[in-house]
Amino acid sequence: MERQYLPRKRDKRSDFITTPTVGFTLEMPGQTTGLSLSYDVGYNFYAKNDENDSWQHNALASFWHNFTRETRLDFNNAFLYTQDPLGDQDVVNQEGTVVAPGDYTGRSGLNTYYRNYSTARLTHQFGPENSTYAQFIYGFLKNDSDQYQDSQEISPSVGMTYWFSTWTGIELEGAYLRGLYEGGQAAANTQDGTDQDDFNEVSGRVRLNHRLSPTYGFYEQYRQIYRNYDGNQANQAQADTDGQQNLDYMVYAPSVGVFYQFDPTLTASVGVGYYYQQVQNGKDQQGPFPTAEINKLWDYQRWSVRTRGSAGIGSDDFSAQNEGFTRYAQTDIIGRYNFTRQFYGEASFLYRYSDYIN
Repeated sequence: MERQYLPRKRDKRSDFITTPTVGFTLEMPGQTTGLSLSYDVGYNFYAKNDENDSWQHNALASFWHNFTRETRLDFNNAFLYTQDPLGDQDVVNQEGTVVAPGDYTGRSGLNTYYRNYSTARLTHQFGPENSTYAQFIYGFLKNDSDQYQDSQEISPSVGMTYWFSTWTGIELEGAYLRGLYEGGQAAANTQDGTDQDDFNEVSGRVRLNHRLSPTYGFYEQYRQIYRNYDGNQANQAQADTDGQQNLDYMVYAPSVGVFYQFDPTLTASVGVGYYYQQVQNGKDQQGPFPTAEINKLWDYQRWSVRTRGSAGIGSDDFSAQNEGFTRYAQTDIIGRYNFTRQFYGEASFLYRYSDYIN
């Protein structure tokens, strides 16, 4: 895999990075319990600056257990160790689900960092299409350089999907997020101290689904987010943010769209929404945003291709730059070829657009 690294203006060195990778996957499926372990090791070769050559390590552990036919526990843990500024990308399982999000804010220099992201999810099915879940996420990012802040995220959440009839259903979600920061004294911002960016966030989502046929329908959705920063930081701002960084805010985000379920290999939900961000002691923001969740798999005897697309609103809080509230759209393609039953190769392409609002 070869990529071009284009650093920010203060670092004038650009380069091409080639990373050959080898690894293994060990699977131990059972009737009620299963375990999967994968590990990849790669070496980053820099075309112009070979003094930056370095190793990188990726590991993913997945565990599941069925307590009953209706109740299941899933656990995933993804680990990354690298100095590649482009190395922190989404970790995707074989079903096309993102089990650990990547960092797309961009690093402006080379430094060793490592990230760990763990998810535990308990799901209970109480009907053909009705389910509820409880989930807990813990992740951390550590940097060897003071150029970036270290961070931790702690997030419990609950949710439910319920169909009142064959044609009408509802989805409910609620989440709490705690963000913790330390270090980063040399980071390019104007904040002081080690914990001034710490915050609490509460969010909720309700979606009404209406089927027009067994395969497609339309929905209305409403999402609300409340963010509160520790220590009354309302008068502190980062450069180039118009005074918006670290101000408490509330987001109201209704949206509408359509959904499709053509077959087990293709699911799609696309729509459009409008957000209003009410900023305490700051300038309110508002505007339209796209919504999308698309997952398509072409699976043949020796090879497969998976295409995913997503769009919406979110926040980059546990990344290199911690850019904050954003609108985004992303697509990626993952191709796999099985040379034998035990040996395969993969290639991937990813494009992401982010509009950082504050």
